[in-house]
Amino acid sequence: MLDHDYIARQFPRNDGEIFLNVAFEGRRPLRVVEAYGKELFNFRFTSKTRSLVLEASTQKEAQQNLAELFHCEPGEIAFCESVTEGVSMFASSYPWGPNDNVVLYEKDYPALVYPFLHCAPNCRIVPTIPDRGVKADDLINMVDENTRVIALASVQSFDGSRLDIEKLGDFCWKHGIDLCVDSIQGAGRLDLDVKKCHISYMACGGFKAMLNHLGCAFVYCDKDVAQRVVPIYFSEHGNVEKLGPAGHFNVMEQFSCYLNGFAEAAAFINELGIKDIEEYVLDLETYFRKKLGKLDPGLRSDLPSGVVFMNIDPAMKPIIQQKLAERKIITGVRDTNMRMSFDFWNTYEDADALAEVLHEVFD
Repeated sequence: MLDHDYIARQFPRNDGEIFLNVAFEGRRPLRVVEAYGKELFNFRFTSKTRSLVLEASTQKEAQQNLAELFHCEPGEIAFCESVTEGVSMFASSYPWGPNDNVVLYEKDYPALVYPFLHCAPNCRIVPTIPDRGVKADDLINMVDENTRVIALASVQSFDGSRLDIEKLGDFCWKHGIDLCVDSIQGAGRLDLDVKKCHISYMACGGFKAMLNHLGCAFVYCDKDVAQRVVPIYFSEHGNVEKLGPAGHFNVMEQFSCYLNGFAEAAAFINELGIKDIEEYVLDLETYFRKKLGKLDPGLRSDLPSGVVFMNIDPAMKPIIQQKLAERKIITGVRDTNMRMSFDFWNTYEDADALAEVLHEVFD
């Protein structure tokens, strides 16, 4: 059971604001903000030599806490600046043969797709399926004898579709295919066991449900995969002996505030329990869908994700935005659709308020 009183204290509301947009950006709990402040204060009075010692200690703590969250070894975690950089290191360093291919989904986020389009010899693209999201079988059915990698997001940015990663990972493991995952839309909200899912490589940004900030990210690389996928460029911070088998992916010029942010955020999530967080987030989604009633657009993929996607008439966008603003609700409203996303700081009352606005607009 989540301690909702403690969570509410960690995420104070700004004048009654209701934030239902973690798919776009997350919020930072007070303990993460305080960790930033403490580190900035210490940095002011710390020599470069001592600062490097402190950063190394903080990095190990961040590795340990993230490893606990994703069920891997600390040495399989490294840090970089973005999902784009993390995926690019893997795609550009992969030992491709001339006939090899990667399987991608057409509507996946550019940070995942473009590095492979640029680096892989051949790409097999799963096309967009009208009126539903992508599913594991869609990617499996695109595999041929030359497929070396399947790359996808665990939760789709466009519509919140959540694939059955365990099913896909089991297929990849049995067929000698590497599974590369962008987990930014689900990490911190949904349990992801990288070993159980046979994930070879994963990149994740810090600024959504991982409760950190823009400009920082981490990667997981399976220790066996790390022996055959070696980045084409190295940083002075990429030390395998000190950091572990994935250390050569550690290219971020380590700003210790970000490392403190990851260490503290992952500790917070681990203390709450990622399984309890997922259960609560998915229950919020179920509750919200029931409140929508006939407006519920239905599930678009293999599994629920805590994201509800709804198509809208472009003419309705300003009306919806006005009604949301009146209730101080922040959620994703785009020209032709809405993407409403829940995290563990949200409440059933938040879901009620959003459902009421939608019924007011559409009924």
